[in-house]
This record gives sequence, structure tokens and C-alpha cells, in this order.
Amino acid sequence: MRNKLTDAAAALTFYGILALFPFILFIVATAGAIIRPDQVQALGAALARDAPPALAPILLARLAELTSRPRVGVLTFSALAAVWSSTSGVASLVSVLNSAFGVSEERPLWKIYSIAFAVMLGGTFLALLAAVVAVVAPTAAVQLGGVSWRPLTGWLRVPAATCLMMIVWGTIYYVLPNVKQTVRSILPGSVVGVLVWLAATLVFSFYVSHFSNFGITYGALGAIVILLFWMWLSSLALMLGAEINAVLRPPPPS
Repeated sequence: MRNKLTDAAAALTFYGILALFPFILFIVATAGAIIRPDQVQALGAALARDAPPALAPILLARLAELTSRPRVGVLTFSALAAVWSSTSGVASLVSVLNSAFGVSEERPLWKIYSIAFAVMLGGTFLALLAAVVAVVAPTAAVQLGGVSWRPLTGWLRVPAATCLMMIVWGTIYYVLPNVKQTVRSILPGSVVGVLVWLAATLVFSFYVSHFSNFGITYGALGAIVILLFWMWLSSLALMLGAEINAVLRPPPPS
């Protein structure tokens, strides 16, 4: 309440929604420079299957639009705009996390955006890697032993994705706020934040599937409202993890 996390999460959601679709464009442009458009769509569909239910339909629709026709020079102006928007979205996390830790920003602007750019590139690599694994794992399971491996790969995807998210959140806690930390100091918030995020996502998905009337209330905007609300919950969980790390962080020596 002191740091007004709900308001900060709303602001972070706004910056996140502005950066989301340019980020998808950058991923598609990067993948399209390496593989064929139909393979890009297959990888995107595999990634969307593992994405939260609120995001998957919008992600699939955007991927279909981006890969339905050839785009000349997509890695030029459009990709530059996507890089800038995505980097700015990551940079908006800096002030939010600084607020959670109760510190002011003293680093130069170029350094903040350099760090944000590196984090954005890392997110692009992890998204492509996750999509490749989602496509390759079932095929590899069939080659290694037929049907008996499929349930195992299905069960392992959840803990693997959870560990990956903890690494991502830990990296965000480590590099973005203007505080010196150790790996041990960022671990509690990363674990608790991701577990809270998973629980909130599951509960919200169950609510949307069984009890929600977003479609009646918001009409054609129902899917967008669901996405915004899920992103707000995600931002709140991310900031909750940062608050936990800030509370457990030892005081600086006097």
C-alpha cells in the first residue's frame, strides 16, 4: 500500500501493452530472417499453446497477419520501431522496481536503455527457444520411444516453463533496479513471485472459462479486457516479488 503497487501495476500494464505487439513483430522479423514464414507460424502456434489463455488467441491472430503475406524490409523501419517500443517497455520497469526497493535512479539514461535493450534481446531469444522446444519436444519423444514418452514431456513442460520464468524474473530483479544484489538475495522474490503469478493465472483462467461475463459486458472488447486484466495481475505478481526481495534485503552498512 505504501508503494501503491496496484497503481504502479496499472501503469506497467499500459507500457506493457504498448510494447507487446511490437515485441511480437520483432520476434517474427528475427525468426523470418532465418527460417521460412510457414515455419515461423508453426513456431508461433506452438508458443501460443503454452501462453496464457488470455494471450493465446490475440497472439495467434497477430502471427497469422504478420506471416500471411511477404513483408519487404520488415527488419528495417518496422523492426527499429519495434525495438524502440519494446526497449521502452522494459525501461519502464526500472522506475517501478526502484520504487519497490525505495531507491532513486542515479544511472545515466544511456545505461538504463542499454540494459533494457539487452533484457529485451534476451527475452526474444528465450521466446524463440521456448517455441523451438515446444515444437521439437513432442517429435523427439516419438523418435525416442513412441507414445510412452508423450505424457512425460507433457508433464515436464510445466516445471520447465516455471524454472524458465524464475530465471527471467530473477534476471529482471538483478539487472534493472538501481541496487547491488546477489543471486541469493533475488531468489525468494523470484520463486514466490512466479508461484503467485502461476496461481493467479490458473484461478483467473478458471474464472474466465466458467463464470466470466466479459463478453456480455464489454462485447467485442472482451478479449482485450481479459488480456489487460491478466497483464495487470502479472505486473502485480512481478512487483510483489520485488517487494519481497526488498524486505529481505539486508540494510546497507552504516
